Amino acid sequence: MNHLLAICMVCSISAVAHPVQLSDSDVLAATGVNVPLTVERVSLPRNSGRDSRDVLLTPREVGTYPVLVFHHGTMLLAGDYIELLTNVAKAGVVVLAPQLYSPLALVTTSVQKEQERAMESQRWAAVKLQDYLPKGVRADLSHGVIVAGHSRGGLIALLTAQERSPDEDPPVRGVIFLDPVDTKSEPRYFYTRKPALVFGTDDEKCAPKGLNHVKFFQQCHADSAWHVVAHKVAHMDLLNSQLGWLSSICASVCKTGVNSREYVRDFLGGLLVSFVRDLHSGIRHDSSHLTRFLSATPATLGVVVENRTNV
Repeated sequence: MNHLLAICMVCSISAVAHPVQLSDSDVLAATGVNVPLTVERVSLPRNSGRDSRDVLLTPREVGTYPVLVFHHGTMLLAGDYIELLTNVAKAGVVVLAPQLYSPLALVTTSVQKEQERAMESQRWAAVKLQDYLPKGVRADLSHGVIVAGHSRGGLIALLTAQERSPDEDPPVRGVIFLDPVDTKSEPRYFYTRKPALVFGTDDEKCAPKGLNHVKFFQQCHADSAWHVVAHKVAHMDLLNSQLGWLSSICASVCKTGVNSREYVRDFLGGLLVSFVRDLHSGIRHDSSHLTRFLSATPATLGVVVENRTNV
């Protein structure tokens, strides 16, 4: 049976640049996390086999944590998402964000090359990730990794989830799309049967209609898929508050949101953590954390939620 849940939390607001922020306690309480953990960015040495621009964030407290592999958007750096990904890591998630290509080498890269780099990063995580984590911190790969991506990185996340065989280590447990963008307007044969969370915005300037989150949600054929659209958020609002010159130029091309980036990052951090915690609860179709978090979402984001679950 298909259950369609539409939750509209849209209200008329003035263009407020800095609304009341979501505090750590607000976000963590809604996601079921008691206290924020201390986060360490691990410096990966040259002999690690990783690009120096890769980002590896981990809680420092002793424990076993799920793993999220995140893929950046077009002409951006993995480091442009550190503030968002830190929000995820401090709630108890190990985050690996590979640099898929040099932003200045966009004309020489391709979706296929980026996909290969992304899949290589997931294989590295299965074999080498544990070697670079703090003492007492363990990456839980028993259920596989969760892959995520922003913009074109969302397409890369989908393709890696689609291409991995069920017995390949590590398997993909779920997929998260942050305002994803396809690179082809013509029909493309892609889909995912993994549990999915699709987040989208109204920013058709950088995520055009026909290529955006709507198309990706249509390709989610899993037993459980969530579609969260924030009408008051822009395509680049999840990036760091301060960016390098090239990333700043890229961000300036897109629509300007009415909420501060910090505000949006807090919301998205909680959204991602809630989805990850539900996936790792061990209960089929568990959405308790995500439902609780969305019910506490501020109206200033203009969020509409659709949930499709087959039971």
